[in-house]
Amino acid sequence: MMGGITAKAQINTLAGLTGAVAVYCPAEQVKMLAASSGTTYAWLRYPGKDLTGTPVTLAGTTANLVDVPPAPGYYTYVSTSSNTNCTSDPSTPVVIYALPNITATVTGPAAACVSAIGTTVLTATAANTEATDTDVFGYTYQWSKNGTAITGATNTTYTLNATTDATLGAQAFTVSVKYIIRPACTTAVSNTQTVTVEPNPTKPTVTIVP
Repeated sequence: MMGGITAKAQINTLAGLTGAVAVYCPAEQVKMLAASSGTTYAWLRYPGKDLTGTPVTLAGTTANLVDVPPAPGYYTYVSTSSNTNCTSDPSTPVVIYALPNITATVTGPAAACVSAIGTTVLTATAANTEATDTDVFGYTYQWSKNGTAITGATNTTYTLNATTDATLGAQAFTVSVKYIIRPACTTAVSNTQTVTVEPNPTKPTVTIVP
């Protein structure tokens, strides 16, 4: 039997994904390279962080692996190498995490009086219902109005500005959400929340009539 081999995974910035050495965007290709004195390779993909699940034998017999995980979550990859008559020990397992898609939603009032603009609040909610570790993900937020990013509006809530948002009529707000752990992943854009700014009626003048 030949000696063990080493599988090299693409390394990305991690933030609390226990056991994983790389994290990938939804539908992103996982690329690995195995190094051995053997001539052909076999690759296995296990569900989860270890080798306890039922593995899938991946296509290809070369040192280079390109794979797209079938769903979000942890996966463990192992490679073996062979020559004409002998097979190596399995490689050290490589654990990766495939991120779920993000959904973004904005809620808030459909109308606001111009006098109350400074107290009108919109709220953004980000979710990833496919996630296997829902509490580990942080997000960045960017609010936009009528298609233009609002400078400094990067929180989960946006309070309409009494100066810049006081124009009468309909104003369309959206929020874009990204993963902190992988900001290069596709941005999730929310629904459009339209807020119609309405004028306050003039103060009534009351007169005594005969």
